[in-house]
Amino acid sequence: MTITGVVTDVLCNGNSNGIITINPSGGTQVFQANWQPPASGTNYTVANLPAGTFSVIVTDINNCNATGTFTVNQPSPIYVYSSTTPAHCGIDNGTATIDSINGGTPGYTYIWSPGNATTLTIDSLASGNYLINLTDNNGCQVTTNAYVTNIAPPSQITFIDTNAICNGTNTGSATANVVGGLAPYTYLWSDLQTTQTASALAAGIYTVTVTDANGCTFAKSTVITQPNPIVVFVSGADSICLNSYAVNISVNASGGTFPYHYFWTGSGITNPTAQTQLVSPDISTN
Repeated sequence: MTITGVVTDVLCNGNSNGIITINPSGGTQVFQANWQPPASGTNYTVANLPAGTFSVIVTDINNCNATGTFTVNQPSPIYVYSSTTPAHCGIDNGTATIDSINGGTPGYTYIWSPGNATTLTIDSLASGNYLINLTDNNGCQVTTNAYVTNIAPPSQITFIDTNAICNGTNTGSATANVVGGLAPYTYLWSDLQTTQTASALAAGIYTVTVTDANGCTFAKSTVITQPNPIVVFVSGADSICLNSYAVNISVNASGGTFPYHYFWTGSGITNPTAQTQLVSPDISTN
């Protein structure tokens, strides 16, 4: 007695949808089939089988028997290999690419999520996770992910400013301190200085553009101020007659930066740094 059979392999790796159908011949009918574990049953056909090797013993009416052994195969697991390029500088310019597919049954289709693209490469991506849902020729599916990282640009610039000391002078400075991005940084100020600290600044608005090691840029402006011009007000008698009493002449100032320091010049000045002077007729001042 011989046992032949038809095997239907598992469609997808790990599934249990294999089928074996036997056809005994020779011997004397009627035949009785007895499947051995892990299969079970007495039918000529057993279904819902995982991949593996299965045996059946067939006995005829004369108690003669034969054993048949059959192997149910399955496709290899599906592996999707992908790569990404990062999103640079806060711009949606990352990419994700399916590099290769192994296993399963060729004749693959794939769809990306979000976006529903069906190309090998997707672009103009923000940082984040992107899913690949792949289906092979047997309808077997696998889902994997591709993660697009983010190369963050500088996120902030803080300034340490020194304002101009006197009105109309270029004694100010500004130092730019960068937060975020990747050091080292390069600097370009609106007056074309290229150091972290811009010096010899007059009053005005200055903008610095910072470029980090990844080529990401960030720009911010700061204001250098200056004091108002110093204005001097002198109060007292405009003229003094001979042989008259001495009079007081006082000086007041505005603008500049308080406190003020005074210095009188002229004949007979006894306290040149006093705000008020006592002036006699024989004393001239300037």
